[in-house]
Amino acid sequence: MKLTAVILLAFGIQVFAKGNAQTVSFSGRNISLEKVFSVIERQTKFVVFYEDALLKLTTPVTLNLKNSSLEGFLKEALKNQPLEYSIKGETVFISRKLATTVTSATQLAAAELPPPIDIRGRVTTQDGEPAIATVMVKGTSKATSTNANGEFTLTGVDDNATLVITGVNIDPMEVKVSGATMNIKVNSAVSSLQETVVVGYGREKKVNLIGSVVAVSNKELAAAPVTSIGNALAGRLPGAIIQQRSGEPGADHAQILIRGKGTLGDNSPLIVIDGIPGRDLNSINVNDVESISVLKDAAAGIYGARAANGVVLVTTKRGKTGKPVVNYNFYQGFLSPTRLPKMADAATYAQMIREMQTYDGVSPTNMLYSQEDVEKYASGKFPWTHPSVNWYDEVLKNFSQNRNHNVSVSGGTEAVKYYFSFGSQWADALYKNSPHNWNRYNLKGNIEANINKYLTVGLDIA
Repeated sequence: MKLTAVILLAFGIQVFAKGNAQTVSFSGRNISLEKVFSVIERQTKFVVFYEDALLKLTTPVTLNLKNSSLEGFLKEALKNQPLEYSIKGETVFISRKLATTVTSATQLAAAELPPPIDIRGRVTTQDGEPAIATVMVKGTSKATSTNANGEFTLTGVDDNATLVITGVNIDPMEVKVSGATMNIKVNSAVSSLQETVVVGYGREKKVNLIGSVVAVSNKELAAAPVTSIGNALAGRLPGAIIQQRSGEPGADHAQILIRGKGTLGDNSPLIVIDGIPGRDLNSINVNDVESISVLKDAAAGIYGARAANGVVLVTTKRGKTGKPVVNYNFYQGFLSPTRLPKMADAATYAQMIREMQTYDGVSPTNMLYSQEDVEKYASGKFPWTHPSVNWYDEVLKNFSQNRNHNVSVSGGTEAVKYYFSFGSQWADALYKNSPHNWNRYNLKGNIEANINKYLTVGLDIA
């Protein structure tokens, strides 16, 4: 009995050894584990059991093994993978590795980081004045505000953190933490209230304005590529009505009404260009305009009775200190009707007249068009007596064009400043062979020379 048990035990050990001693050969690059497991099942009697979800955690492998044992093959295939294997009978079970308590390189690096520090600092402007600002640690919710002296305190800040400084009337900026004590200088931002506006015969800051004044900058005007300034002001002046009554090239200027009609006669506002009243607003090149201010109500009182309908003040560009700056602008536009009515041809029109007269009880012999007339219109063989012409196609083009060119040069020194520009505008009408093609050329220049601190001489050409 004991001898039989020993023989059976030896036989079992031999079978188990044979099972695990099966070899696998395989060579491949960037192979998925799913294919690797299928190779094991083809070359051995083992079945590989795994969940499909586990394979999503793995990466492709590269193998080059010949006559490798099953365990050696599995170890090589699962190297650097979040999986492990176990063999029970003739089944290989694949499972996820259990988490280990190995200290990672990231954890070691974090342990070596210096402790957080407390920061005391002061935020000032470039002139040394205290700045009211918010100081925040970038990427966190940790923030504080400066006091009346521009001082602030932040606790528990990493010494490699970045501070973000924001506030009213200062440009936002980012500063790296440089120590426990910091002095930060910020740049003052010009708010819209500090911008100057042309009023009457001078300039005022918006914050100091009491009267009703609206200003439009050159950037806003240039955003609308039109041939006249009046059309460019549409939608940009509160309280103003801008109406374009014609589309004829050169005669498409808009009518400007400020607060509606205020007089019985001419309701147009007074136009003042560079201090000279009574000039034509639409004769100026849009690219030469620096800004436009509109004075309404009491704000226009400085111009007397002529300002009863408001005042439009136009300031053109002038030279600035610096190197010569050359600008060239080009615009090509195409205009087409939004919608044209679809007209009936001659035969259809004649037939409809006959039907209308039939309803009115007119006899066929007294109708305006006979049935023979309808047939002649439809045939197109009688162009002299019964023409059928689509006059919209014959007279109108599919689109009209307009084209603008403008070149300018400006610059100067503290002693002499200059600005010169030349512009050309061309537009044609929608009609074929139209005499309404329109051209306009603008030449403008100005020079300012500072003779001394009391005397400045200037020359303007327009």
